[in-house]
Amino acid sequence: MRQMLPLMLLMCGCAVARGADIAVKYKGNTLYFNVVAEDSVELTYSDKSRNNYPGLVNLHLPFTIEYDKHVYIVRGIGEEAMAWCSTLHTVYFNEHSNIRYIGKGAFAGCASLTQFEIPEAVTRIEDFTFAWSGLQYINIHDNITSIGNRAFSNCSYMDSLYMSKNVTSIGDFAFTKCTRLLFFRFPEQLKKLGFDVLMNSDNIKDVYYDAIDCSSAGTYYDKKNRCIRTALSDLKQLSFVHFGKKVKNIPAYLLYNCKSIDRIELPSTVEVINEYAFEETQWLKDQPEGIVYINHTAYAYKGVRSGVKNIVIKEGTRYISPYCFMGFKDAVRIDFCAEERVIGKNAFTGCWTLPNVDLPTDLDSIGPFAFSGCGALEDIKFNRNIRAIDAYCFSKCGSLVEVSIPNTVTYLGEGVFYKCDGLYKLDLPDELVKIPDGVCAKCPNLVELKLPVKSDSLGVYAFDGCVRLESISLPDGVEYVGERAFNGCSSLTDLDLGSRRKYVGDYAFSGCTSLYNIDLESVWYLGNRVFNGCHELRRIWFGDEIEHIGNWACYRLENVSEINLSQAISYIGKSAFEGCTFLHKLSIMGDSTVIDNQAFAGCSSLENLTLSPGVRVIGEKAFWSCRSLPTVSLPDSAYSISADAFAKCSALESVTTGSGTRNIGTGAFAECGNLRKVNLNSRLEVISDYAFKECYALDSLVMPDELRHIGYQAFFGTALTGVTIPLKVEYIGTGAFGDCRRLSSVDYKARYCTFAGSSLGVFRNTADTLSVNIDPLVEVLPENLFAYTNVRSVSLPNSITDIQRHVFYRCRELESVEINPYGGLVIDNEAFAESKWESANRADGVTYMNDIAMYVYGTVGDTLTVREGTTIIAANFATGNKNVKTLVLPNTVQVIGRDAFYDCTGLREVTLPESLNTVMDGAFQNCAIEGTLTFPKTMVSVGASAFANCDSLDKVVISDAKMSIGFGAFAGSEYIDTVLCGNKLARMDDGAFAYCSSLKYFAPKAPEKRQRETFILPGSIDTLHYSVFSNCGFEGVIELPNSVKTVEGRAFAGCSKIDEIVIGVNVSDFDVSALIDMDYLLRIRCGELNEVYAADASGLYDKQKTAMLRCPSGRGGEVTVGGGVKTVGRRAFENCQFISEITGMKNVEKVDDYAFRGCKNMVKISFGEKLAELGRDVFEDCERLTDIVVHKDNAKYRSEDGILYSADMTELIMCPPGRTGEVRIPASVTKIADYAFANCTKLTSVLIPRSVTYTGENAFYGTTCRRMKI
Repeated sequence: MRQMLPLMLLMCGCAVARGADIAVKYKGNTLYFNVVAEDSVELTYSDKSRNNYPGLVNLHLPFTIEYDKHVYIVRGIGEEAMAWCSTLHTVYFNEHSNIRYIGKGAFAGCASLTQFEIPEAVTRIEDFTFAWSGLQYINIHDNITSIGNRAFSNCSYMDSLYMSKNVTSIGDFAFTKCTRLLFFRFPEQLKKLGFDVLMNSDNIKDVYYDAIDCSSAGTYYDKKNRCIRTALSDLKQLSFVHFGKKVKNIPAYLLYNCKSIDRIELPSTVEVINEYAFEETQWLKDQPEGIVYINHTAYAYKGVRSGVKNIVIKEGTRYISPYCFMGFKDAVRIDFCAEERVIGKNAFTGCWTLPNVDLPTDLDSIGPFAFSGCGALEDIKFNRNIRAIDAYCFSKCGSLVEVSIPNTVTYLGEGVFYKCDGLYKLDLPDELVKIPDGVCAKCPNLVELKLPVKSDSLGVYAFDGCVRLESISLPDGVEYVGERAFNGCSSLTDLDLGSRRKYVGDYAFSGCTSLYNIDLESVWYLGNRVFNGCHELRRIWFGDEIEHIGNWACYRLENVSEINLSQAISYIGKSAFEGCTFLHKLSIMGDSTVIDNQAFAGCSSLENLTLSPGVRVIGEKAFWSCRSLPTVSLPDSAYSISADAFAKCSALESVTTGSGTRNIGTGAFAECGNLRKVNLNSRLEVISDYAFKECYALDSLVMPDELRHIGYQAFFGTALTGVTIPLKVEYIGTGAFGDCRRLSSVDYKARYCTFAGSSLGVFRNTADTLSVNIDPLVEVLPENLFAYTNVRSVSLPNSITDIQRHVFYRCRELESVEINPYGGLVIDNEAFAESKWESANRADGVTYMNDIAMYVYGTVGDTLTVREGTTIIAANFATGNKNVKTLVLPNTVQVIGRDAFYDCTGLREVTLPESLNTVMDGAFQNCAIEGTLTFPKTMVSVGASAFANCDSLDKVVISDAKMSIGFGAFAGSEYIDTVLCGNKLARMDDGAFAYCSSLKYFAPKAPEKRQRETFILPGSIDTLHYSVFSNCGFEGVIELPNSVKTVEGRAFAGCSKIDEIVIGVNVSDFDVSALIDMDYLLRIRCGELNEVYAADASGLYDKQKTAMLRCPSGRGGEVTVGGGVKTVGRRAFENCQFISEITGMKNVEKVDDYAFRGCKNMVKISFGEKLAELGRDVFEDCERLTDIVVHKDNAKYRSEDGILYSADMTELIMCPPGRTGEVRIPASVTKIADYAFANCTKLTSVLIPRSVTYTGENAFYGTTCRRMKI
């Protein structure tokens, strides 16, 4: 968490300025330190530039420093602490010094620093620590184990150094450009050596290498993996290298390209000299024939040498090192000594003229590529002791004809005989367990092959390209046949895979063009493209073991006639048998089988198909274009039939889906022209796009009850004569039954279908006369459902609530529509557009059905007159019509439907008829109705938002109607100033008059002379619902009558001109948020007989006055809370923006959520010793609050300098948002709480000690201080 702290500060918009935590004066110098632990500091820089500690000559480091009454131990020298202090000459450590580390670049660039004693506790010299310094000598003591990159680079005055033998790692460029060094010693324990360690240290002549077993010589490779740099690169005068008496391993490339070395001393302890260790040195070139013998090992210069015809190995040699005789292109003979044990990597590579090899009797192993490219090699004589022959050992030995490997060999590397073009016969050893990868790959003349009897696997590419190999019998123990094992064996006719259960890899028999029959009885896994190109293959026997058949495994095997797969089969891959045009019979009996995409596509002769109940998945185009298949019975376990699975099966006549099938995929049976019978299971849910498109013979079908989705053109072009759309269908795609020219009846039962195609409709181009029956449970007729059909009459049931756009669009023959809509029915004004019925029932731009005004269609004038006798104005009757200014309704209208005149922004004049009883939701919302709106006595209900945002309405008269006013019915009608509510008003729902900002008078009747009250509720109202009068314009005193029992949240919120409210004696449930944002509210009074609440000058309390519930928002100055108060309630002082201080809370134990939020002018608040709980966002937006004071004896909280902490001072809980200047967090703090500094916009800096390990969520949210120190 500590490491994340600077990042968190940046994320919350604060700049993190790194600088010293402490500055102290010591022995005449000002030193800077950073706190790194509770009791520890490290020396840091004074200025991160070339002007660091200007003028400092002698640095005296103290053992301890004292700051802010706290003692710190100096533990380290930080990164770049003294960097580029050009005047620094000497560093003095206290005799008790406990310096444990010196940071990166700590003394870099200290050009005057000539000597330095590294403290004993330091174990590592970091990167750049003394780079570019003036050091002349350095003692790297025994406790140091690591030297970093460029640690002493460019120390051009250093002429000597001592390095402990315990150093295990030296980094890159560690001593580069140390130009006065004459010799260098590498320590005994060195394990890792960087590159260019001594680069450009040009005067070094002698190197003493004591590293016993170093694994890395600092090699650096280019993009082509060529070594271009090593640890000793560019030492132009290096002439002598002495290897210590304990050296065992000389790493690869150690002295590579050190051309000036003419003398090397090697001890007898050397066991291994790795490749190119001495390459290009003059010393190696001076050896006879470039060969040196060291401790029974032959080592040679790798340059291509000519002229040597007879290679004689010195007696006693046991190991021929890698590349030793590589490139001896004229050699015709090798005389091995008897003791030879190992021939190394590439030892004789490229000995082109070598005709034979007689391997030594004691030889144990031959390394990789040892004889690779020996093109003239005809004969190899193996001894009887050899055990291992490594990779590509005899590769490209084109003259080899017969090879018999002795049975002592238990290991062969990959490609041992790769590209041995002349190899005719090969005997592999019986003891070999694994036949290696590519053992004889690209051996085109191999005919006779003896395989090991004990082998259990055949590697990848093992016999790839062996074009003359005719017969193979695998040992019974083989369980694995690798990828491309017999790829391209074009003469192979006889193949016995053995009896052991086995895995056959990808392309294993690809290109075996002469293979006619194959027995796969023992195979459980068949890889991808196994028989690729095996066009002559006629018979395949799959056994009971087969579980997996890979992608394209038997692709286009055009002569195979029958496939039987047992119950073990679990996967048939993509295109596994695609294009097997002669396949007549297929049986898949798996217990749990996946048939992947196109598995049997194009099997045009397939007539007999058996699918077991275990087939779970039938992939896309699995049986596409199986043109001879007559019938399909799908298994119960097949959940889904994928896209085009049986498409273009032109002979298919009958399909039965299994009981478990839920989905028929896109085009699953498309273009099956002879399909006549389809049995769909009862649980089917989805018929996808094109599923049965152009199944021209399909004339009947029963849709299952669970069906929910019928896709685009699902039955397009079929011969269906009648169709039933089930109850649960939610989606019908465009043209689902299009071009079904024999379709004459539709029984429509879909209750809530939400989509029925685009403007082209669902049933377009059906029979000349379409009969439509709508079920009594149907509620929605979706858009475009019967568009473009020849339906002549339709009876719409009472259950329908929504007839959407273009349902009967262009139904030219539609003459009769029977419907009984009520006020809530929504009929789109284009539902019957351009139909014959609509034309016959339209008058003055209004479409009628008996006594119902259905909708306005087209353009109407300024005045819209509804004809006499109309009782219902249908929902959405004139929604959005901008032209109508005057609405004339006859006295017969009883219901005005939902959104009937919604957004008719030009509608100004409306008279509600005496017959009216219901105005439904949104009926006149956003209209411009002017003047007074009078409701008749017959009114029962005004719906939600019915007159919302009617900005020109100034008066509402309800008379004595027993009416309910719905949610937000008049909300936002900001110029209503008077409401005469009558004495029988039944209910006002949430927000009924919210934001009626001009509303000043609300009473049953008009005011009488000398009447002072402006707010009088009728006795019929017992509840003021949520926000019912919020943000209204009431002034003065609001008195709640005794009939009111409940006042819900925000009932009067934002009524900023009310100065007093009186709570009746029967109020038992009062939500205090009813009174927030009432800026002029000064008093809350409560009847003494009220059994739940009490009030005094400071606000509203519970009856016992133990809980402060609400302070009037208009109170200012100092507010004193009653002495008995133990709880300050939720939102009790919220937005009391004129209060400056709250006192009297010595007994308060709990402060609930948001209690003081928005007290913008409060500067101080005090709590007693009993405070135990503070809720969420208690002081949010208290922008001038500077001091939170808690009694010193409080057990949970503590305040210091006005900031709130936990009692133990380990957590900073809250900084008052009004604090200015700098905040210094005490060193005891380990946690900064969530939102602790939120919106502290006046702070200039925050000093955070290193003790802080956790910073809470949004701790600095909205804080704009410019500087934070960590």
